[in-house]
Amino acid sequence: MPSVVVGFDGKPTSEEAVRFAAHEAQMRSVTLRIVFVTHAHHLRGLSTQLGRGSTVSDVPMEKYAEDVANSAAELARAVAPGVDVEIDVADGDPATILTDMSHTALLLVVGTRRRGDVAALVRSSVSHHVSQNAACPIVIVPPAPG
Repeated sequence: MPSVVVGFDGKPTSEEAVRFAAHEAQMRSVTLRIVFVTHAHHLRGLSTQLGRGSTVSDVPMEKYAEDVANSAAELARAVAPGVDVEIDVADGDPATILTDMSHTALLLVVGTRRRGDVAALVRSSVSHHVSQNAACPIVIVPPAPG
C-alpha cells in the first residue's frame, strides 16, 4: 500500500516532520506511516524526556515506544483530520530502518536539529543517511522558527 513514511523520535523537531508528513499524506490520499525506532543512543535522553524522578528503568522501552508513537498519531490526526495513520515500532538503527522503508514509500519525511546553516541540516546522522540512500523522494523538515 502506498504511504508517506515519517521518522519520529518524540522530540519537537520530529513533531514538525509529523505535521508536514500528515498534510502530505492527506493531500495524496494515502496512509501516513509513523516510524519510531528504539536504539541504544536514543536511551541517553530518555530520562529527561520522561520528567523529574523518572529513569529509563522506570518505564519499559516497549511501553515508552508505544506511548511516543501514539502521541505522534494523535498529532497527525489533529493536523490532518481523516488521514489514515499506521504506527511502526522497530528496534535497530533508525537511518537503516527508514532507508529500508523508503523502498515501498511514496515519500520519506524526517526532521533535523537546528544547526545554523543549510549544509549542516543535511549532516544530521539520520537525515544525512536517508538523503544519500533513500529509494524515494525525501523531505528533511527543519525545526520551527523560534
